[in-house]
Amino acid sequence: MDDAVTEDPPPEDAAPPAIAESAADEPAQVEGEPDEIARLQAELDETKDRMLRIAAEYENYRKRTQREVTDRLRFASEGLLRDLLQVSDNLTRAVASAKAAESAPTDSQWKSLLDGVELTNRLLQGILARANVTEIASAGTAFDPNRHEAVGFVETTEFQEDVVAEEIQKGYLLHDRVLRPAMVRLARAPQPA
Repeated sequence: MDDAVTEDPPPEDAAPPAIAESAADEPAQVEGEPDEIARLQAELDETKDRMLRIAAEYENYRKRTQREVTDRLRFASEGLLRDLLQVSDNLTRAVASAKAAESAPTDSQWKSLLDGVELTNRLLQGILARANVTEIASAGTAFDPNRHEAVGFVETTEFQEDVVAEEIQKGYLLHDRVLRPAMVRLARAPQPA
């Protein structure tokens, strides 16, 4: 038993033999590691930036799509309402013409017809109002090419030049979009003779 060799335990900070052998190779890796870390960090930053951009693009796409759907629903009846405006114009002209041409105010049949057309026109105007159709103010306002369609000029001193002097056909808005521009004549200074 005396011949037995007793081994002292290794110090706590000593590495096992397999690790000690690979530690000799570490200095070469350490020199390359900062470059590798920097490259990986740059790659990570680029990926994060790309992901943020994709998320922002998706959010913008989602908002734009929602706005388009909302507008499509708000203005779905635009074509029908534009057609109804022609009916409204004709009813308004019929009432104006009948009032101007009344031959005998005592004629009850003529009066009944006129009352019926006026009632129909008021009903149609109510339907248009409930559909958020509003008239475009024209006479006496500054010409706005987005809301007015100029079809001629009127020589007058009543208005400044290029102010709407006369409305030929009413214009209408559906919510805030022009459903039909107003047909107007613009004021022009009288030409000397």
